[in-house]
Amino acid sequence: MTIDNALLWQTVLAADYEYGETAETHALTDAARAAAGGDAAQAALWQAAAEALQTLYQINCNATRLRRPRRPMAPERQ
Repeated sequence: MTIDNALLWQTVLAADYEYGETAETHALTDAARAAAGGDAAQAALWQAAAEALQTLYQINCNATRLRRPRRPMAPERQ
């Protein structure tokens, strides 16, 4: 099954923005849910997104999170 590259990266970026470090897990869950529901196209898209997210995080786990503001440290850690 061929996946549109633009759709794949739109899905990857949306998942990363929405779920951050857990985006890969959410993508795998969505792939399994789509497969169970019989939607092979959605399952393939989410599986490809999970693989892309894994690759991105392996390359540089901080690169995809640079645009997010840092949370303030807890008072006991400052």
